[in-house]
Amino acid sequence: PFNFVPGENTMLGEFHYEPANPNDTIAEGFLTSFLQTGDSLPLTIQGDSASTPFTSLQPTLEGLTLMTSVTG
Repeated sequence: PFNFVPGENTMLGEFHYEPANPNDTIAEGFLTSFLQTGDSLPLTIQGDSASTPFTSLQPTLEGLTLMTSVTG
């Protein structure tokens, strides 16, 4: 369950690397940094209408932006 409290909330997650263009130099740089460093890499998760099959949730998810990071 998600128990959010004020302040920083840390939870386990799973990251899937699936760039639209595997030859994209930005995607390649991200993957290189993730695999070769222990750095904290900034990550922005942007929702869109394809984020859910439920029509009633689409407007909300289209406007959703989450800022986080992933550690290599």
